Amino acid sequence: MKKFLSIIGLFMFIFTSACYCYLHIVKRIDGESFQYTQLDLLAVGDSNLYSAFSPRLYYQLYESESYVMANPNQTISETYLYLKEFLEHTKPHMVLFEVNPLYCSHNKEHLQHLSFEPVEYMQSIEQRKDYLDGYGFYESQKCIPYLLGNYMKPTKTIQPMSQTAQQYFEEIVKLCQTYQVQLILLSVPSAIDWSMPKHNQVSYLANQYSLTYIDLNLSSDVNIHWLTDSRDGGIHLNNNGAIKVTTLIGEILKDVIVS
Repeated sequence: MKKFLSIIGLFMFIFTSACYCYLHIVKRIDGESFQYTQLDLLAVGDSNLYSAFSPRLYYQLYESESYVMANPNQTISETYLYLKEFLEHTKPHMVLFEVNPLYCSHNKEHLQHLSFEPVEYMQSIEQRKDYLDGYGFYESQKCIPYLLGNYMKPTKTIQPMSQTAQQYFEEIVKLCQTYQVQLILLSVPSAIDWSMPKHNQVSYLANQYSLTYIDLNLSSDVNIHWLTDSRDGGIHLNNNGAIKVTTLIGEILKDVIVS
């Protein structure tokens, strides 16, 4: 009987949470469109990034030009090669690397030499996937809650990266050094994709290479509410979450930019 009541209680909690989420208004992103003159910030990563950072909102808030180069399940090798292509054509003041591709399940066991379209193709609104805006952001007013509790419980455990991921990370660091572009590491909130062992590994790398690492999964300032700020149960953020992340990133970067 107790087990039955527990199941009923859990069902009612999930049902109530889902109803609250769907009834909750997910905001639109009322950012400001702009024409690129000098790219201040280039953000690279995967779908977690393009769901969490809006260049239009960033421009409206901070008058700073940015672009998101991210694709679904983007591997670390693709991230490196896209970044290399961009830096050959333009010089942003800063590269913001959302590090989830370091743990992409599609990463190859060995270094890959990929062929891909030039940067002009990737920046084209017509050729980019139709669910992204012209600046690389995915706008979503969907709301599906995450209900499984704290996913960043303290631990000293480290989740190792593959050798390939390690090698490409080193190449990304060297690439930014070659082009004299400041490299910042970032983890956006993702209750499903991120964990404390992954944080510990990236934090170790950041210390090893003297890099700034911003993990918003551990930040109380970002104030993510998992009942209302995710579009798919904790993997990606929706507009509510993106507004919070974009706003906070701008505030943080004011203090870490190296002139």
